[in-house]
Amino acid sequence: DDEPQIRLSTIRSISKLIDHAEFRKPIAAILPAIVIRLKDGDQAVRSTAIGVIFKAFNHVGLRKPIEAAIPFLLARLEDSKDEAFLAELCKSTTTFILQHLMELNYGDWNIRSAAVAKIAALSLVAELGNGDWKARSTTVTRIAKLTDHAKLLEPISAAISSLVEQFADKDEETRSATVKGIAMLAAQAKLRESIAATIPIFARHLSSENQNVRWSTIMIISKLTDHIEIRKQLSVAIPSIIMRLEDSKLQVRLATVGLIDKLVEHAEIRNSLATAIPSLIKLLEDKNFDVRLAAVGVFGKVETLRKPTAAAIPAIIKRLEDRNHNVRSTTVWVVCKFADHEELRNPVAAAIPLLIDHIGIIDPDVRMGGVWAIGKLTDYVELHEAITASLPSLRRLMAHTDPDISSAAAGVLDDFSKRSAGEMKS
Repeated sequence: DDEPQIRLSTIRSISKLIDHAEFRKPIAAILPAIVIRLKDGDQAVRSTAIGVIFKAFNHVGLRKPIEAAIPFLLARLEDSKDEAFLAELCKSTTTFILQHLMELNYGDWNIRSAAVAKIAALSLVAELGNGDWKARSTTVTRIAKLTDHAKLLEPISAAISSLVEQFADKDEETRSATVKGIAMLAAQAKLRESIAATIPIFARHLSSENQNVRWSTIMIISKLTDHIEIRKQLSVAIPSIIMRLEDSKLQVRLATVGLIDKLVEHAEIRNSLATAIPSLIKLLEDKNFDVRLAAVGVFGKVETLRKPTAAAIPAIIKRLEDRNHNVRSTTVWVVCKFADHEELRNPVAAAIPLLIDHIGIIDPDVRMGGVWAIGKLTDYVELHEAITASLPSLRRLMAHTDPDISSAAAGVLDDFSKRSAGEMKS
């Protein structure tokens, strides 16, 4: 009909009839005519035709007649002049593609896969700018799920920078979905190079005024460090990461210490973390014991960075007097690890008087930790002179009622005696 309103009303009527199974068979013959209406001069007619096509796709018996619509939709995506049509197309195809991607096995999939992939990726990226936070959050998750389909990886790769920008989203659920989504994308090796290229965007988000954005960014970087392709590009973000060790917000400081703890396990990035040590030393005095505990734990791994670590040993030794039991116990372990390195043993000697004090503490776990540490340090001749002061306390423990403590003390004394005798002979 020449009247757009008549065409529009007719298409709307067909849309309603599709809901009834008895009308679907005759409607199949009408669908090719509706596909033609995608070229209609009236925007309302075009948009309504799109809706009918996507609705028809829910029914297996109606799919064959609308195959011709897919290449046409792809062509319209290239038509930047029709912005209203493109907006409606993007909104509609988001649901269409995601609901039926697994079912697109009719006809020649290989011929149309590129078209389907491009429609899916472009429509989803457009949804990231949606004013509705629920739509943005859902879109992030949907993009990630598309990675199950190998043919979609290339167009998704082009969407990654837009996705990473969602870390700065004002909505918490969208940021959370983005963390999970990027992690899912990183599971695909073909996408990691594209993700690595967005590291400067991550670094920028680390300076956000929103503490939740900073925290979300630290969390996703932590997940991405599992992949060497991304770690190799992470050096540009290290200064921004280290700055967050002194963040005003507890959750950000704690998350950043956790990230540093993870990064030092990788040789290709470890040396760039030496500049984090001054900030880590400050965290040893943090008001929160979880932060102090995490910071001490990191030093147990970065002891391989000998020169900068040596400067931290006095501050670490102070944690042997921490009011938190877990911090004290972890510090005992870290101090003993330092002693494995010859150049760190002299500063470690300053810890021995405090370890001797641990032997006299009533708490059996603390006492046993002190005995174990003294025993461990007897392996090193340079520390024997300082250890000698612990012998009276160890002898008293041999009479302790707890057999584990008395046995441990006896073992340390025996080992020390044998090692001392060996020194005298030499």
